[in-house]
Amino acid sequence: MNDLTKRFIDVYNSLLVANKVANASDFAQKIGVSSSLITEILKERTNVGITPLQNAVIYFNLDANYLLSGKAGEHEKALECSRCADKDTIISLLKEKIAYLEKGSASNNNYSQTA
Repeated sequence: MNDLTKRFIDVYNSLLVANKVANASDFAQKIGVSSSLITEILKERTNVGITPLQNAVIYFNLDANYLLSGKAGEHEKALECSRCADKDTIISLLKEKIAYLEKGSASNNNYSQTA
């Protein structure tokens, strides 16, 4: 497996963690290649070719310089920002859930004290 393929797999895994793709089939569909090709690449049985590389760069607005040379660029920064946004959303939703549960718990306590 060449370095280009390793970086392509790393990018796929980053997209997966960032919830930009649901799975390998979703990734393949979004970049217009067969799911079997992506499976072969992810299992390190074949090296990535120009079509999946080009389509992934275009569809996900990836840093081609990073994919081709390994030099970190905007790709990693963009994924970090999306992860931060996802974390902020999750934290906000969890706070709302906690407030809701605390409110319900307080009502139950009031009910049991009056009964």
